Amino acid sequence: MDIEENKNETRKNNRAEMSAFNALPNESIVLIRKKTNAFVGEYGRRPRVLVTGVDQKVHGRTTRWFASLFSEMGFDVDISLLQQTPRLVAKTAVENDVDFICVASPDTVSPSLISHLADALDAHNKEDILIIAGSENPPEDDHPLVRAGATGIVNIHRLVGDMDNWLAQVKAGMDVSQDPQHYVKGVIDQDRRTIAKAITLIESALPAHQKTAQSIINQLIPLSGNAIRIGVSGVPGVGKSSFIESFGIMLIKKGYHLAVLAVDPSSSRSGGSILGDKTRMQGLSMEPHVFIRPSPTGGTLGGVARKTRETMVVCEAAGFDVIIVETVGVGQSEIAVSSMVDFFLVMLIAGAGDEIQGLKRGIIEFADAIAINKADGDNIQKAKEAKMDYQSALSVLCPPSRVWSPPVLTCSAHTMDGVDTIWEIILDHREKLAASGELNEKRRKQSIDWMWDLVEEGLIDRFYKHSKVIKLLPKMIEEVETGKTIASAALHKLLSQFKLDLD
Repeated sequence: MDIEENKNETRKNNRAEMSAFNALPNESIVLIRKKTNAFVGEYGRRPRVLVTGVDQKVHGRTTRWFASLFSEMGFDVDISLLQQTPRLVAKTAVENDVDFICVASPDTVSPSLISHLADALDAHNKEDILIIAGSENPPEDDHPLVRAGATGIVNIHRLVGDMDNWLAQVKAGMDVSQDPQHYVKGVIDQDRRTIAKAITLIESALPAHQKTAQSIINQLIPLSGNAIRIGVSGVPGVGKSSFIESFGIMLIKKGYHLAVLAVDPSSSRSGGSILGDKTRMQGLSMEPHVFIRPSPTGGTLGGVARKTRETMVVCEAAGFDVIIVETVGVGQSEIAVSSMVDFFLVMLIAGAGDEIQGLKRGIIEFADAIAINKADGDNIQKAKEAKMDYQSALSVLCPPSRVWSPPVLTCSAHTMDGVDTIWEIILDHREKLAASGELNEKRRKQSIDWMWDLVEEGLIDRFYKHSKVIKLLPKMIEEVETGKTIASAALHKLLSQFKLDLD
């Protein structure tokens, strides 16, 4: 058999192995979801895994497949870029505060990759991050990989039991400090590991964690407020991440320190998420003065995560002077970010039917500027026509500011055309609003919006924890489900039982 026949046979065997992986029984996924949901109940967040090919020159299909698998099982999943060095993979793992790294390969994972990655994690003192190997052709004998530093290998035939063991090891290695001063000092000292841990604690739903997080935020707020806060929104495919990559590299060259908070949607079925925006910021993620933190929405509406405001405070206190919030990208309803940033940039593309959105209320009327992206090549003329359409639409809208009328411009993240202009517009907007007093007025209003959001969140939390509601809720659900009562009547009965315990 010649070399080419050998390659074809290997590909055939790998496809057969992947087919076996695709046959993972639904009941196994359901069992693992129960374990990840139990993890949420115990630690206030989902287990988090970084799926990476490390420095292998392989197609991303395997990485994407393992990312989908973990998300389906209820994990929050980060995806690392292909052909990244172990050092950069370890840096991403630390900044995203993951529990696992899954090294994915279409063939058997090399023990040397595991060894180099383990060494890179040791350099960050992150011995609590577990390394597991995932391949389309898992080896029968995993001892070389274990000796190299792997905890185990993804194998569908024993995945339920292995996952139980791996999650137990994560729990055993967890070190969640309840001392607010530990986090405050680490954030002020710009320690990436502590910044990441502080954000994880803030995002936790556990009451004990929230109490500590509140103390951290209260101490950091006086150190925040000096950054330029930018929200970037737009429909999927508009090129938000590519734009932020080009825009961010430009800012770094100008001497700024940048934090990017990228928000990705959580699955309403599994609860998991795929946090993939960082993969489209390859050059930016390698910059030493950049901190990129993807977060899941966790069911929060409006295109942002539940604790985006608090995360912004942490990043500002850590010395980042430009904060970019990249929203989920679902369209007209993505207006929550406008209540937490100084400048709201809405990105659109020409020739995709988006022009009609300029006639609608919603996201457009909250924009401080509209950028028609991908204005390059054969699309330049279409972008110019779209610019005219949006300018016409905006001319009949009442601007949100007394001193600012939202401009419409074209740009290309690929060629960098117009990217500098957007930064000049942001600075001009900031100067005019600051001079008129509107910037301070806007931030004061945002603080009130933050308070009301916390009130709403607190009321919902207390409602579900109220003893009488807990007792009555199953009955109401059953009666509405069987048609014995209507939803509005069930709501009235539940609310009549709900009395706030002021103590």
